[in-house]
Amino acid sequence: MVNVLEILHWVPTLTEKGKQELRSHKAGVNLEWRWILILIDGRSTVKEILDKATVIDKAPAILLNLINEGYMETKEVYNLNLRFIEIARDVLGKDASIVAKKLEDCSFDRNSILSTILQVKKTVQNIIGDEKANVLESRLKIAGKKVAWL
Repeated sequence: MVNVLEILHWVPTLTEKGKQELRSHKAGVNLEWRWILILIDGRSTVKEILDKATVIDKAPAILLNLINEGYMETKEVYNLNLRFIEIARDVLGKDASIVAKKLEDCSFDRNSILSTILQVKKTVQNIIGDEKANVLESRLKIAGKKVAWL
């Protein structure tokens, strides 16, 4: 059985069964299941969907049930490491190489993300300066929030 914390970086999409349910109500899923189905847009991560569904009791369990019952699937995964590297290149330009390895090695859990961001910030502060370090930290945190509660 999958734990919802293991799939926060997934980007779910509706299956044909899920689309059919939204169109016709034939399977008769309950209102809470339907609300979760409506939130699935093919761009948001599981974490972002759960953030939007805070008013729904047991939203993580419902989401897992929707996967198990075939209403949704995952065709892509949000690549946090790649996004981190893109941000570093955008903020630091050619100097992104000084933190690239650390960003590539970051795992998807909260502690690893926060630790990596702090270490990268300190490295950039020491080599480049505070302004770039603060911009980089802010943008990395925004990217990290797609997959973990920071």
